[in-house]
Amino acid sequence: VFPLNYSIVSNPNIRLTASTASPAGSARNYIVEIDTTETFNSPLKRTNNINSIGGVLEVAPGIALTDSTVYYWRVATVSATPN
Repeated sequence: VFPLNYSIVSNPNIRLTASTASPAGSARNYIVEIDTTETFNSPLKRTNNINSIGGVLEVAPGIALTDSTVYYWRVATVSATPN
């Protein structure tokens, strides 16, 4: 949900905010990733795992954000069964 696509963020202490499809119910595990590449394969990639009942998820990116750098981030539910 925040920051929006193509946003310019001036606060280096940002929190990534996502909305889940399940706002209530039992807790689920989520994975939040942030990187400087669209393929999420750079050495700067950071991964956070969180457990929440859903609704709105907030997480600190876990890296010091640098001016004039593009960051990509994504959130997904962690599957209960490995693929």
